[in-house]
Amino acid sequence: MAFKTDKDVLQMAERDGVYFSDYDKELARRDPDAGLSIYTAKKGYNSAKTDADKQYWNQKANSVRSKYGGYSGGSDGSGFMKEDKYFSHDDPYAGRMEAALDKLLGYQDFKNPYQDRIDSTLDKITGRDPFSYDAENDPVFQQYRKTYMREGQRANEDTMGNYAAMTGGMPSTAAVNAASQAQDYYNAKMADKVPELYQLAYRMYADEGEQLMNQLSAMRGLGQDALSAWGANQQLAQSQYDALAGASDRDYNRAFGKWSADHQVDREAVGDSQWQQQHNLNAQSRAQELMNQVLQTGQIPTHDTIVAAGFNDTDAAKIAAYMKEQVNMDRAMQKLQLQGARLRAVGGSSGGGGRSGGKVTKSKGAGFDGNIYAQLAASGAEDYGGAYAILRGMGIEKSDATVIAKSFDEDYYPKYQEEQKEKLKKVKPLPVSTEIQGEYTPFYKYRGR
Repeated sequence: MAFKTDKDVLQMAERDGVYFSDYDKELARRDPDAGLSIYTAKKGYNSAKTDADKQYWNQKANSVRSKYGGYSGGSDGSGFMKEDKYFSHDDPYAGRMEAALDKLLGYQDFKNPYQDRIDSTLDKITGRDPFSYDAENDPVFQQYRKTYMREGQRANEDTMGNYAAMTGGMPSTAAVNAASQAQDYYNAKMADKVPELYQLAYRMYADEGEQLMNQLSAMRGLGQDALSAWGANQQLAQSQYDALAGASDRDYNRAFGKWSADHQVDREAVGDSQWQQQHNLNAQSRAQELMNQVLQTGQIPTHDTIVAAGFNDTDAAKIAAYMKEQVNMDRAMQKLQLQGARLRAVGGSSGGGGRSGGKVTKSKGAGFDGNIYAQLAASGAEDYGGAYAILRGMGIEKSDATVIAKSFDEDYYPKYQEEQKEKLKKVKPLPVSTEIQGEYTPFYKYRGR
């Protein structure tokens, strides 16, 4: 049984009245499993009935101290005697590696800082009403109207005045017709302004739509930049940790080499098997520590590290940890791609808008190229509700899920059903017969879709 920290071991020792020297506490801090072994031996020592049993448990504890701490606790475990039979090493990079690992593990899932602005702009685009023009409500047209009506009335009066002067003030049909024609001229000029003002209003509507599209494109670009920066920073943290781990390994190898040289280890004298056993234990312990640290980052250790630690490449936990980080990155990329898909699904034209009668209009070829719909069908979706539930389960925003699920239900799935029916018609039935109470009964099976 292993404990995550030395506190678990020391709390058990305190609870059971098992004494730990300062040296044993330090060893438990560096290696909780070794501390647990000492705790077990001390507990056996305290419950021993004979001196032989006490000596047995004390030797067990001293064996752990010597092997993992390089010291002995003496005859009762309370002392300290330095030994050099086994190599021990205090890693000078341990603190910095732990800090770098905490930083690496502290990275949260990517969150687009521009998402709210993207959603707001997209809502403006998809919420625009279709273009329409009403001259009666156009203040510019009303100004033209006042001007031409005033000028037309003046022309009418001037014409009537001129005719009156010629006829001595007597009214005539010719005067009335001429005055009416003069006024109609200005009325015609007023009517001619309507198409011109219509085009002006349409250009303003189109320019507004184009401006919104440009804003959306800029926000999506900034979101992509933010994602790239997030990934780069995470990669930098990984590189920093790898550099410290490499320095730690080199320091360990130098220390072990110096220890071997200083003590002039004679493998032939102590026996090749004993030397090799200690060497293998040291190498495996280091490999297990390194593998554990790498796995915590969500990465896959090297094959040599895995083998040296006594494991194999098919460990599901390693793959799961690795895949989790990849899924997070894929979801972030998918989210940005879905925004583009939604924009294509509602129509990107700045002129005619994307709505008609309050409902989203779909242009030909809008949305995905079919892959997402095939995935929905393969996942068991058969209608709008099923597709929407699956999309939301994938973490897709409500607005995106609504558009895609609607397109799936109205466009893709009906065609998919027809295709499946046609495939089924082409499958030849296989006659399978059985005989029940002397009668021949035909059965038919089909080979799947």
